[in-house]
Amino acid sequence: MITITDLVSICDDRYAVNLGWFEALGSWVADEPDPRRQRWFAVANHRHAWHADLWAKRRPAVPHDAEHRLPSPVAVTATADRAEAYATFLDEELARIAAIRTASDAELDPATHRLINLLEADLADLRNRMPR
Repeated sequence: MITITDLVSICDDRYAVNLGWFEALGSWVADEPDPRRQRWFAVANHRHAWHADLWAKRRPAVPHDAEHRLPSPVAVTATADRAEAYATFLDEELARIAAIRTASDAELDPATHRLINLLEADLADLRNRMPR
């Protein structure tokens, strides 16, 4: 079961990861020669910016950390094929989201479950759109 403190950490972590992917994908759009991949990266870029915002807004306001600052983006590196690296991230992120769903209680935390539903649909759509 996810505690309120756990949820704070989860939201901060997922915010930082999505912001990192937003930054990486934005730079990839600029220099991607394949128009199909460029379009895929552009769509994903917008979604990760939105996902970062959703996680930031889902973060519980815990009184003892009222002056909390959101974390810095996680650095994203892709050494070989960026599309394959991103597809791998999507698969891993879908697994992480599924684990959060399993660990959280839909009755006690329906807002997190609604967020997970939205994110799973978005991420699965991005994975299905991967240019071949």
